[in-house]
Amino acid sequence: MSQHFSAIGFDLENDAQLLDFARDCVGKSEAYKSERRDFPGAGFRWEAGRGIEVWTAVKAVSGTGGDEDYEIVSCLPAWRCEEILSLRAYRIERHRLDKSELVMLARLADGRELSFALANLWQNPAMPARGLECEVHLAGLGLEAECSRMEDAPRLIDERQADAPLKTLDSALIPLDRDNHYRVAGKIIEADGTANIHSGRKLWKIKLELAGLQLPLIFARDLSQNRPEAGLRFDGLIWLCGLLP
Repeated sequence: MSQHFSAIGFDLENDAQLLDFARDCVGKSEAYKSERRDFPGAGFRWEAGRGIEVWTAVKAVSGTGGDEDYEIVSCLPAWRCEEILSLRAYRIERHRLDKSELVMLARLADGRELSFALANLWQNPAMPARGLECEVHLAGLGLEAECSRMEDAPRLIDERQADAPLKTLDSALIPLDRDNHYRVAGKIIEADGTANIHSGRKLWKIKLELAGLQLPLIFARDLSQNRPEAGLRFDGLIWLCGLLP
């Protein structure tokens, strides 16, 4: 998870650096104590500016003899983009591999299903674990990125058409694993620069058209060889994360 923070401008090379970073974040964060029996502990929100947030989850410990009375169980990067997306038939559950993290599964209006990390349930203690509709700031944190002209972009093939000629796709949002990583490709409709005010790292924030879904992305400026601009095609690897309003 440490490499995911590069998308919001924090360079963490390993888990040891991530743990030190998480401790530092707790010291300057706003705390939210969990009121959910199925998810005890507390969440600490550090607003790092320009929509960048870090959410650190802790649980109480006792009898350790140490200086700390809590244990850090997760630390997640997030970006509160301006856009709010309406989702249907959502479900909140613990991450299948890391029970200290939460995942939301939901459907888009066209029936497509998404799974993404949910970083701030602490701010919404009364939200039920499942329901019909919800709103979320959904964004992709870029881990790999390349921007090119549409005619020069790699071809995307729809391999699901077993009994028909293969079809070239203009966009794609393909889940890769159970940790909310997606391979994405689509047309850039907006692009702008920003920066992490603490590290000074320069970042790109773009909006991507994905077959009816407009998905905001943020990533380090040096991740792509070419400058992202409206009309170009974006190809990359993202980690999908959501924040409840």
